[in-house]
Amino acid sequence: MRDNMKPCQHTLSDDVIYKEVVVIGNGPSGLVTSFMLAGNVPYLKREIPEDLPIDEMLRARLLNLPPGQNLLETDLMELAEGLEGRSQNPFPLLMDNLLRPCADLGFHADPLIEWKYDVEKQVEHVVLGRGPPGGAWHSFPAELRTLSPAAWLALPPHASVCADTGSPSSPPPAPAGARRGRLLPPLRAPLQPAGPYLLLFIPFIYL
Repeated sequence: MRDNMKPCQHTLSDDVIYKEVVVIGNGPSGLVTSFMLAGNVPYLKREIPEDLPIDEMLRARLLNLPPGQNLLETDLMELAEGLEGRSQNPFPLLMDNLLRPCADLGFHADPLIEWKYDVEKQVEHVVLGRGPPGGAWHSFPAELRTLSPAAWLALPPHASVCADTGSPSSPPPAPAGARRGRLLPPLRAPLQPAGPYLLLFIPFIYL
């Protein structure tokens, strides 16, 4: 049978671009992954509010970390141990507790982590998607409303992009829910460097 096999006739073109990482999907998860691969690193804030009723074991573990600790250099499985929530995956539960502490209790608390740009942490990558950035959001009816407050849907670094100017700004207080039409304009606006954060969510390849 091997004698009957024909040699492969496919050849690579001269314009092939090689990347260290290929992210499949340009929905919210792909955007956050790209944000981190672009050199944006999560660091633990130096103070955790004493009146914030986060998980006590998580609080104890966070307090044992040096102030300003790079979370990528910690044992995330140990930090996430014992956390409960809507996911069986410990990492989303940990990020929910750090990015939206006590959100399920109705608190609008600041994140317990902050993002810092480090050029040495950049990883060459490309994000592949079937359409514009945002993934399935673009297929939803404009009048569709979310069950969660709009603030829960913000992506790092927790800045919204003004539809008029295309510049980052602090988001206004979020309503109880958000319309799909209100969430999409930031994803349609050009993604450009924002201060120390290089929003390298591009290039996108539309398949």
